[in-house]
Amino acid sequence: MSSLTAFLDRFLTRVWVEGDARAIPEMMAPDAAIHGLEEMGQEGAREFLRFHTMICRQFDRISIDPLQGLEQGDWVSQVMQVSATELRSGKRISFVAHVTCEVRGGKVTKGYNTVDFLSLFEQLGRLPPRTLDHCLLERRLELV
Repeated sequence: MSSLTAFLDRFLTRVWVEGDARAIPEMMAPDAAIHGLEEMGQEGAREFLRFHTMICRQFDRISIDPLQGLEQGDWVSQVMQVSATELRSGKRISFVAHVTCEVRGGKVTKGYNTVDFLSLFEQLGRLPPRTLDHCLLERRLELV
């Protein structure tokens, strides 16, 4: 395992699997630009910590199974299968995520994320089944 892949593995394990919020300022630059987790990008470790808190209040027993990884220069990328248990219902869910990070000076400086939030929220019943199919067929979702 190369050094950037090992760094990303440590970051994901500490932040998500162990739920260690202290790892965020230790391993992420204060002005890191993080994209793809919320409607607007996150600027810095403090905003990422807010997102982390929202996730950790809803889920535990998070596990990450790396599927494919790549490195180039200061960049590391990983596709992964993520599983977690919703605290409210005890329901176990699983979805695919992809993260690409720039790492400089031992800290994440940029991050681009693609998370299958549709699948996550469908599995929890917060979105109707096959939401994407309905949208592709130009059907309007009626949320109650």
